[in-house]
Amino acid sequence: MIPFERREKILKLLKKEKLCKISELSEYLNTSKMTVHRILNELEREGLVQKIHGGVRINESTSAKLMFELRMNMNFSQKKEIAKKALKFIKEDDILFLDPSTTCFVLAKELSMQNINNITLITNSPFIIYELSDCVNLNIISTGGQLDIRTKGFVGPLAINSLEQIHIDTAFISSGGINVEEGIKSSFPFIIEIRKKVIEKADKVIFIGDSSKFNNNSLLTVAPLDALDEIITDSQLDQSIIDNFKKKDIKIVT
Repeated sequence: MIPFERREKILKLLKKEKLCKISELSEYLNTSKMTVHRILNELEREGLVQKIHGGVRINESTSAKLMFELRMNMNFSQKKEIAKKALKFIKEDDILFLDPSTTCFVLAKELSMQNINNITLITNSPFIIYELSDCVNLNIISTGGQLDIRTKGFVGPLAINSLEQIHIDTAFISSGGINVEEGIKSSFPFIIEIRKKVIEKADKVIFIGDSSKFNNNSLLTVAPLDALDEIITDSQLDQSIIDNFKKKDIKIVT
């Protein structure tokens, strides 16, 4: 089991149980107590947990960060693979949009380590804004708006109005699911409004999502497939799904 998987399992268990003993975590992960302590020390430094005598408990004051961390760790290696592929679609002087998805967050981190100058990055993600706040080669613009606690993104009239006034070269968006029949799917109506406006304003729209997103049928439709210029996913996507998307003349990078 890789370190990210151990972190994810610990955080998920703590979110459910609130408090766990070190011995329980050691048995749960089938690893040594020393390894558990090392992981917990890292999580405590990040403010996600609080170690107590013989155990650990969730840090409820950072629940928003915790939930984002849980989402981040799910299929992390695939998200990083996707982010590296997405970098090939970014060039100097681009005006980009990144949504508040964890896949876009990973892309933002990868972008911050590249030597690509004069990038303007527009986002409604407070996590991306904070993560890239020290990047001198990136011009960061926040949409502003009301923070949606479920998606951890800025939404509402202020965000929509700010997007109305700007130009976007390339928008990278993700969502809860995507399928051939209905296109991009989501369960969160407020974030759908943002994505619809971004699709309307951008010259190019690229969907980035790991293979678990495909044929995942969420409640609401964001946009049909023909709203997309490219799809970037990981190498684990089943070939039959790839073939179905290609029949719709959708460019898909795996």
